[in-house]
Amino acid sequence: MVRTTEGTFISCDEPIKQFLRNLDQTHKFILRDLGEGQLFIKSDKRNFVKEEVEKFLDQHTFKRPELA
Repeated sequence: MVRTTEGTFISCDEPIKQFLRNLDQTHKFILRDLGEGQLFIKSDKRNFVKEEVEKFLDQHTFKRPELA
């Protein structure tokens, strides 16, 4: 019997993938780790993952101070 699962493919660099794997420990959205920088996640969690990655990047990206 064939079993199908609706999901979303994510391609990312290794630091983001590690962040997502850590986040998955509490939110359980990763369906399959496809290898180097690739994940298959639950489609209904796509927006949640996107928001969390954006927050992570905002916190860990250097922003040059504005010069007055």
